[in-house]
Amino acid sequence: MKKHKTLLLGAVFMIMGIMSSNLSAQTSSALEGLSLRLNPGVVTFYGEMSNSSLNPFDKFGYGSSFGFSGTLAKSFSPAFSIQAQLVTTTMYNLQQVPGEIDQSYMLASVNDYNLSARFDPLLIGKGYDREISPFISAGVSSIGFRSVRKNYDTNSVLNSVGYQDDGVTKDRREYAMAIPVSVGVSWRLSDHFSIEAEHSLHFTNTDWLDCLTHDAGRNDNYAITSIGLKYTIEPSRPRVTRSDKPVEPPVTKTLASVKDTTTKMTSPYVFIDVQIPPLIDANEPVAVTVRINKSNFQGSGRLVQSYPSGFYAFEPVGGTSGEFSFVDQTVEIIWEPMPADSVFHCDYYFKTAENLTGNQQIYGRFEYRDAEGHKTVRFNKQVAIREKPVVQKETAQIIPATFSSGIEFRIQCGAFRDQIPTVEKIASLYRITDIVQEERHEGWYKYTVGSFKTYEEATKYRNDFIRRTGLNTAFIVAYRDGVRLASVSDALK
Repeated sequence: MKKHKTLLLGAVFMIMGIMSSNLSAQTSSALEGLSLRLNPGVVTFYGEMSNSSLNPFDKFGYGSSFGFSGTLAKSFSPAFSIQAQLVTTTMYNLQQVPGEIDQSYMLASVNDYNLSARFDPLLIGKGYDREISPFISAGVSSIGFRSVRKNYDTNSVLNSVGYQDDGVTKDRREYAMAIPVSVGVSWRLSDHFSIEAEHSLHFTNTDWLDCLTHDAGRNDNYAITSIGLKYTIEPSRPRVTRSDKPVEPPVTKTLASVKDTTTKMTSPYVFIDVQIPPLIDANEPVAVTVRINKSNFQGSGRLVQSYPSGFYAFEPVGGTSGEFSFVDQTVEIIWEPMPADSVFHCDYYFKTAENLTGNQQIYGRFEYRDAEGHKTVRFNKQVAIREKPVVQKETAQIIPATFSSGIEFRIQCGAFRDQIPTVEKIASLYRITDIVQEERHEGWYKYTVGSFKTYEEATKYRNDFIRRTGLNTAFIVAYRDGVRLASVSDALK
């Protein structure tokens, strides 16, 4: 009867865990927040046949054996998760207490099914950005075991549980309850993988793991010290945290300043896919493509990316789909509201200082507000900047402007009140290798590149010029018989 009650209680805990996971899945993907972990380790036994030390190193050789655990976890926030775990092991212990158990040893086969709550205290308010984080967990488990104690010299059976009298033929397993308590540390390698080390003590309610009972009713316990690999399922899906205010460094605008046009509906989840090349060259324009899947969400949103010192971000020539700014090393794009399409793109560019190299971390988040309140989707990227080889660069030339008859289109790349004697002032920041023509117009020294008879040719050259130099302020100007026109439209009439 006692065994049936124990099994029933264990089943109730397992069902509660499954139900909590299903309830959460009603508002999110079934795989969101799920992770798998595989941990091999060393199992140590504490009972009548062992010494009383809780130090696992004291038991190597005579009180330890190999064990294995597999864990399925469901994360409800960065700091809290529920996990179901299976521990399977064959315990071994050589006698350590003189008296009737001299010259004996025990072998026990144990399967431990446990459900526990895990808490990562350093992740409170930090999202998933911290690489190394300690954790603790506690729960309840149902253990099924078979055990046999034998004489060390003759190998004769002295006592057994879960075996017949020969100590070999298997009988029904014995069942008991245990309280697992664990401490560990997690090292996040990427959004996909983490390495986790854990030491877990299992306090049981049985005194028969070693086939011996104690007059004082002291129960047997065991521990597993392990290290393994954790894999987060569906890592490309962003992790969503909720807070009353952003936790990243302050930016120029707050989400509260964005007009809230959210409709009253069940809150959808927003997916962010940010594409940045993992390996880039210093001082080269790099395209950033942001793909936002907002489902049927109709409110406002804000994209924020914080860049290290030495980065500079700028809009493409045609602008972005939202309001773009780059202030204090932070890109901010605001939509009020977001585009009507359920999936839309947003592109911009960045460059680095010419002397910047090595790995650089870019922190990002997307904020939106729905009927449930403020939400934040976090995404971080790392880029490696390779050092540019020293090459002999072609230098630009500045020459006085000459003009052709008829209509002529050129690309203006700069205008200064004072004349510049050399091209270095323009070319030092931008890799301009073109011939630069200088003209005096309306009190300004204006500098242009290229000469084209058609607007289409000038447009193609301007786009290529901006791509090569990053000088997105370059624009097309038009001339008729060497006289600059007020606007390009005058030349197209």
